[in-house]
Amino acid sequence: MRAFRSLTIASFKMFFRDKLTLFFSIGFPFLFLLIFGFVFQDEGSVSPSPYRYAYLVQNGELEVWIPELDKVFKSKGMPVSSVEEGLQKLRGGTLDAFIYLSDSEKRFYGRDGSRDQPYYSAFVEVANKMLSTEDEKFLIAMENVEYRLGEQEVTSLDYTVTGVIAISLLTTGMFSAISIFSVQKKEGTLRRIQVTPVPGSIFVLSMASTRLIVGLFSTFVILFFSRLIFHTNYQIRWILLTITSTSGLISMLGLGTVISFIFNKPVAAQTAGSLIMTVMMFFSGVYFPLDFLPNFLKVLGRALPTYYVALAVRYSVGLEFLSKIGYTTIVLSLATFGILALTFAGYFSFKSEIR
Repeated sequence: MRAFRSLTIASFKMFFRDKLTLFFSIGFPFLFLLIFGFVFQDEGSVSPSPYRYAYLVQNGELEVWIPELDKVFKSKGMPVSSVEEGLQKLRGGTLDAFIYLSDSEKRFYGRDGSRDQPYYSAFVEVANKMLSTEDEKFLIAMENVEYRLGEQEVTSLDYTVTGVIAISLLTTGMFSAISIFSVQKKEGTLRRIQVTPVPGSIFVLSMASTRLIVGLFSTFVILFFSRLIFHTNYQIRWILLTITSTSGLISMLGLGTVISFIFNKPVAAQTAGSLIMTVMMFFSGVYFPLDFLPNFLKVLGRALPTYYVALAVRYSVGLEFLSKIGYTTIVLSLATFGILALTFAGYFSFKSEIR
């Protein structure tokens, strides 16, 4: 315990002496908060795209409507087995509309009147095309279903601030690990630790604990100043946000450790880290939704860990809808990857110093 405490204090001192890591951990995210905050503070809400809809057809003869609806909606509809299922998905945020077709009723359920109106009009056009005059005594109705993405309306600024938090966790974890396992390795720090009775695992644990505290501090600072300067109003679930920040930071520490293991020279490791950070910033849905990107970049974005870190952060502050299983899967996967990467890459990094 004494060794862990001493190494943790030393790790704090090393962190504040490393100007590059200090900037990327605290200064860089705060700078982005100011830049994007002033740009997006007057922007409206963010609407998902493309239009997602499901349908229930009670009469098999009405199935011919679906290809026509797919065409005008520019989206492939998803069949459901009951009205309750369709409405539940609509309220849950996985759908933009639900369409019910029966002999006596054709009903359009939406959740955003202004956005749904063009699609409802297209629905009516399809109905006029598919129905004969003697069938026109049916009901074509539009009904709005109460819906919120998470627990509050999402604005561009809200979306951006949570993205800044995700990038803060990325830079704090990744560049800290690169500094420890690449820069400090070159300076002989790891070799000197090897000749002491202190296990390498204690060194890694103290380093991770230090960066965890810094990462949580950076997260709370970003939320505080976003509230103070831009008047954001999140419904924060602090326990979930702490869990999310912890798992996200651990995963980024693991990523930085892997980068340091692959690129032995500090300059090469830092360059690789900067390149990876740039890709994650612009292609993982951190600052703007993935729906704005081409399809092949959407695939790339969903393969990047920062996409899931940002998703979990937004869920923790009430901006995103996730099931409990989905959220748990994300945080456990991030933490597991980070722990495994820290364990194996850290072990081999220390082992290479013995040779």
